[in-house]
Amino acid sequence: MLASIFGRKTRSSGRKKNRNGAPAAPQEVEVKCSRKRKRPAAESLAPSSAPSQKLQLRSTTSGAARRRQAKEKAAATGTPSDKVAGLEAVKDSLTEPAPSAPAVEIFGKDASEFKPWDTFELVQQGSAKAKLPQVLISYMAKFKAFKEPTAIQAYCWPLACAGRQVVGISKTGSGKTLAFLLPALQRVLAFKFAKTPSFGPYALILTPTRELALQIARDAAGLCKATGIKMACLYGGTSKGDQIKSLHFGVDQLICTPGRLDDLVSKPDKFTGQSILSLSMVHYVVLDEADCMLDLGFEPQVRRLLQHVAEQRQILCFSATWPKKVQALTKELLPDAIHIKVGASDGISGNRDVEQHVRLLTGDRFQELKTILQSHPNQACIIFCALKKTAASLNRWLREESFASGAIHGNLMQQERIEVMEQFRKEELKILVATDVAARGLDLKRILVVVNYESPVVCLVH
Repeated sequence: MLASIFGRKTRSSGRKKNRNGAPAAPQEVEVKCSRKRKRPAAESLAPSSAPSQKLQLRSTTSGAARRRQAKEKAAATGTPSDKVAGLEAVKDSLTEPAPSAPAVEIFGKDASEFKPWDTFELVQQGSAKAKLPQVLISYMAKFKAFKEPTAIQAYCWPLACAGRQVVGISKTGSGKTLAFLLPALQRVLAFKFAKTPSFGPYALILTPTRELALQIARDAAGLCKATGIKMACLYGGTSKGDQIKSLHFGVDQLICTPGRLDDLVSKPDKFTGQSILSLSMVHYVVLDEADCMLDLGFEPQVRRLLQHVAEQRQILCFSATWPKKVQALTKELLPDAIHIKVGASDGISGNRDVEQHVRLLTGDRFQELKTILQSHPNQACIIFCALKKTAASLNRWLREESFASGAIHGNLMQQERIEVMEQFRKEELKILVATDVAARGLDLKRILVVVNYESPVVCLVH
């Protein structure tokens, strides 16, 4: 469930008064909840003088079956069934699941020559132009219980393994990480076992946030261990010393945030005066969540870093949305790229997989939030705030009300943010209060409730 709460007053405007007073009744504009409610007992519906009707109401036929029978009867008699039609319309608008095979649009130079690897057998076979290493396929089959690729993976793997530039547009949670990670490892293995010796890094993955970089590193750890590839994860908010030490023993693949990597590449060591990190052998570059990266102001750092990598580089750009800023960047950096759009459009639309409510309030917003949380006990919830100070205050209020909550925002040390995320993943915390640092790319599968406590500055952020 996604709930957006908009109101004038907040907890800070009169905390004691809002808690003990009687605020005005909230005015709600919301979509009717599609959750299944308990069916009332048959006895409460049937009159006491009609026992035969009781037996009829106790029928074991499911609601879907009764609606189907009513539709068939209406079609046979030629009389429309308004009630059934109304129920079906509501069900289709609220609870219709996403199609199992999303629409895929692919265009670009020679795009028609590449066929998708949409089954595991095709992934194993590969094609004449490209093939994944057998060690990666064996790892997926043995440890990952890999059955079949998602749409973005099926179309991206043959293109990326063949060395083509790729622009992938697909929603969060569609498998983009594995879509660019396996071709990256294929490229690294090709350099490591080449006849001419060289020193890495060979592959570079740029992410907008530290949490996303750590998540990708965690996903890649098993694959790197299975293939003998050395990986380093570089991000800000922590000491540079330990990260620089990890580079002294050699590294094949980097997963970084743009700010920290730009510091290590552009600034020499203060003791030796030499460059700390060289990207001259990087031939495979991934810009993950490119739209978020541009919104956070990392475009200058990204452009500087691309000047340090090899000229014959392969760039893959992935994003969940397709704004004009990303279109302009990809047109400049990837003029010959093949574009893959999986169920994506240029406009803004609601997620049909999520039941959404909008609540307009005249009273205390925090009291409405408490009502929402109390109606979903023991369910994982993310509450988004636009400002860091709001996130910190809201987390403090929730803990005072005995809610198991934690917060992540830009004013916290990186170690604190890591600890909160680990506690939330282990279900030690049920509620996560966050700013836009958690708005994109994080893989949190057990989330059932999402609340926009404040309107985001950019409508696509939350």
